[in-house]
Amino acid sequence: MKKLKAPNWSYIAVIALAVALYIGFDELIVSGQSETARETLNAAIGVIFVIITTMYMLTKQTEIEQEKELKNEIFKQQLKLYEHALETWQRVCFVDSAIDKEQYGLCVQAQLHLGMIAPPSVLSCSNNIFGQIHAVYSDSELRPMNREEQKNIFAQLSKFVESARTDLDLPHSKLPDLISKSFSENVVKAGTAVNRNYDKFTFNNQVLGKGRLVLELVRYVASLDNVETIEDLREIFPNNYWKKGVEGKGKNEFIVEIEDEAAKRKARFFNKENEKISLKDGSTVVVNNQWADDNLSYLLAKLPNDIRKNIQRVDK
Repeated sequence: MKKLKAPNWSYIAVIALAVALYIGFDELIVSGQSETARETLNAAIGVIFVIITTMYMLTKQTEIEQEKELKNEIFKQQLKLYEHALETWQRVCFVDSAIDKEQYGLCVQAQLHLGMIAPPSVLSCSNNIFGQIHAVYSDSELRPMNREEQKNIFAQLSKFVESARTDLDLPHSKLPDLISKSFSENVVKAGTAVNRNYDKFTFNNQVLGKGRLVLELVRYVASLDNVETIEDLREIFPNNYWKKGVEGKGKNEFIVEIEDEAAKRKARFFNKENEKISLKDGSTVVVNNQWADDNLSYLLAKLPNDIRKNIQRVDK
């Protein structure tokens, strides 16, 4: 039940005054000898009722404007929240790397915020998306989403967009094809296209993905007789190769790093025991696991010929 609004004492006072004037001066108006006096009193009472009506209309207009401003603010906050959730899910789900604790925390945060403001229809879609993210994150194997999982996420994203548009009451005339089967189909097709970027390579009789290829390249170079320290490794794998030759100081801007240093920076790297590489000087190094087409191509182009000639891309 809605709360009753507090009475407007200004209205009550003016109405009481008008009634008092009418009752108190009714006899005077009727029996008054002076036409001027009667007209003056009638005009005074008329003015009072005009004031009452004007005050009511102004207040009502103010309430309508305030309600409109509130609805606009709620709309902006909802739109911002929905966009943030979509951005978070895309960053977490559509990369060739495992979901880490920080990314999972962002998904939890987005889900909690949606729970505060989203209607059941939107929240149902977000629950499905978060459930798939949680399933991958809690898997005993630290891994990225596979193609089928990402395809399912894309399908859920299309449903989320449809529900969000309905909640925001966005006009269908601007995007007539959005709330339709074809939109969902196109989103899923887009997801399938994105997820086909799983290039494979052969090296040392192994079939490897992008990150695993770099790991095995570093492992191979570390096994050479003349490589004893991380400095020796970095002659082949300089840090700036990860960013296509651009120097940087970000936590992930390296190819090989001392394990303790990478862990201290909370960098992303292959962290299983059998993925760590022991050097001849006794140090343990780890390899960055964040690789895409652009920086991998840059690295492969810079490798010495005797190593590069042993790498072959697997035909799809």
